[in-house]
Amino acid sequence: NGGSVTLTSSSSTGNQWNLNGTPIGGATNQTYVASVTGNYSVTVTLSSCASTPSSSISVTVITAPSSVSQTNPANGSTGVSTPTTFNWVASAEPGVTYSIDISTDAAFSIIVDQATGLSTTTFNSTVLSPGTTYYWRVRVTNTCGNSNWSGNYSFTTGACVITASTNVPIII
Repeated sequence: NGGSVTLTSSSSTGNQWNLNGTPIGGATNQTYVASVTGNYSVTVTLSSCASTPSSSISVTVITAPSSVSQTNPANGSTGVSTPTTFNWVASAEPGVTYSIDISTDAAFSIIVDQATGLSTTTFNSTVLSPGTTYYWRVRVTNTCGNSNWSGNYSFTTGACVITASTNVPIII
């Protein structure tokens, strides 16, 4: 699930792994698990004769994404208009997408609306009913996997539905 990459030397003994040209303390096995972004090389010493460091390999470690903070609708809010716009804040990580679940129960066993693969931190739901309590959660996905679901926020929609007028003005 991301977070590291295993590097392997062609020599079974005498290895010293380096990060950005500096020897890594205790990193003397044939393999080294790199968990920090940087340039890695290995120097091999056989019969008291050290080789020149190998060509560097650039490692970029991508970790599983961090979770999000929900902002709208606020937890416990009432009188929320429908359709409802959901917003959240997430750290700026390249290549992430978002998933959202909206449910009528806190266990999320009855999902009334959901979306996956969202590229922005906003979702507009047009299927929510007035005068109903809902629960919502969000998670982030990248190439290394999913974050944990955010906290379960609840809100209650208002008793009236707001509908945008069309074809106005009308001449009578």
